[in-house]
Amino acid sequence: MLEPIASRVVRPTLRQLLLVVGEPLSDLYVPDGQLDRTLDRLAILDPDDEATDLTDALVLLIGARGRQAARLVRAAAAHRAAAVAVKLDSAPALPELLEVAEEGGVALLGVQPRMRWEQLVTLVQELRTGIEDADATRADLPVSGLFSLAETVAELTNGSVTIEDPVARVLAYSRSSEDADELRRQTILGLQGPEPYLALLREWGVYAKVREGHEVVRLAERPELGIRGRLVVGIGSSGANLGTIWIAESAGAFADDAAETLRGASRVAAEYLVGARPAVSAGTRDRRALLARTLEGSARADLVADQLGIDLSAQCVVIAVTVAGGDEPTAELVERAAVGASGAALAASRPSPLVASLGGRVYVLLAAGAAASPSAAAVARGVVKALTRGRGTRAVAGVGGRVALSSMTESRAEADRVADALGRHRGGPDVATLEDLRAEVLLGETLALLDEHDELDDPAVGRLREHDAAHHTSLCESLLAYLQAHGDVRAAAAALYVHPNTLRHRLRRVATVAEIDLDDPTVRLLCHLRLLADARTAS
Repeated sequence: MLEPIASRVVRPTLRQLLLVVGEPLSDLYVPDGQLDRTLDRLAILDPDDEATDLTDALVLLIGARGRQAARLVRAAAAHRAAAVAVKLDSAPALPELLEVAEEGGVALLGVQPRMRWEQLVTLVQELRTGIEDADATRADLPVSGLFSLAETVAELTNGSVTIEDPVARVLAYSRSSEDADELRRQTILGLQGPEPYLALLREWGVYAKVREGHEVVRLAERPELGIRGRLVVGIGSSGANLGTIWIAESAGAFADDAAETLRGASRVAAEYLVGARPAVSAGTRDRRALLARTLEGSARADLVADQLGIDLSAQCVVIAVTVAGGDEPTAELVERAAVGASGAALAASRPSPLVASLGGRVYVLLAAGAAASPSAAAVARGVVKALTRGRGTRAVAGVGGRVALSSMTESRAEADRVADALGRHRGGPDVATLEDLRAEVLLGETLALLDEHDELDDPAVGRLREHDAAHHTSLCESLLAYLQAHGDVRAAAAALYVHPNTLRHRLRRVATVAEIDLDDPTVRLLCHLRLLADARTAS
């Protein structure tokens, strides 16, 4: 059995978990009176494991079905687990599992077969991170800003507004009209939506829709429930869920542009909440700085292992992340994306991905279980997706080789080589290993070597450069196209958009001006490398 993740202070409750697992999980069944039980950790239990202490853990039953799953639910409950997640292949299996869970006093998550375990882990990670950020923000949040925003939105939309954090706790609200519905009154009084209503929102899939983007979701009036119509939009920033803004109908209908106003308010609220967040903790800054020094070789891994929480006997993979033609990605966003993309097996291992910024790049250190599985590339792809979503930029991630943690600098060097090649290789993949791009990596490093040493310049190519500059010709470009086409004049001419006879004439001029024999393979190779180096420098 893999040991738990998230040795942080933040402990979601089953009540809060309900907000994120209503969709696309089939349901979460919680014993009476246990909605506020906390989830201290995440653990994995498979049919071959013997359960040990699982106090307050959310346990994923991987690979267990039917009676076997019932046995593991009983074992998890006996070892004080707070909740157990199990795949439900058929409805008939549910009653027996519910009976076992009820006997053991443990909550049961019935997971739909099409949902991957990694998705569930990501939801739990997002919940934990969202609560952590919200709690840190609430501690010092100036109330006037969000309350003013709520009043302004209420006036512009002809509705009553509440602004809530990721787990439906009220951050601010507008003044209520006399005809406010009972739901709004209960929400304001309790500073959180009442649980029966939150259950309906999960059943209707509202939170799932809000998490999918920044579009406004409309909820029809439910007279039989005493609930007026509502509009809701998510508040998000850099892939993080910061909460929601709700507008409830008051006297009369919403303003015609209420949805557009709500979208604008979401952007304002996001800026406000991000600005109100406390800076990265001193401990996190120190850990990142220490990792950066270790990756660059100025600190020894064996001397800092305890501070970083890593086991030197394990192995690791380093991922180098770069945004091509853009600003350096933030370590916070990369860390969030790495954790979210890490998958169930990695997320249940220790330590979680470590992140550091160094030389315009952000590095992710995956230790232990991450290096022992194919998940390093999956994490890299998840990070790239998070960095490019909705930004119009290109991010690349080079995945280093698997090495001992004491040799993490070697994996970092390899990751850098691959990231450099990816940055040059426009139109190619965004994530790769050295094995994927070995030829491109070695060629790039060879050309860089040529650029760094003037004594390696080819005099023949130098003469072609001078002729092109003096006579406004394109002999260098023509020769490179010819060499790239392996001596196929017609193919090279097509690439240059000229007639083959024109190219033949230029090649004769090349031989004369450069004083070279293009029939000599060694000469062709040297010219080809030098021209490629020039072309890459020019681009």
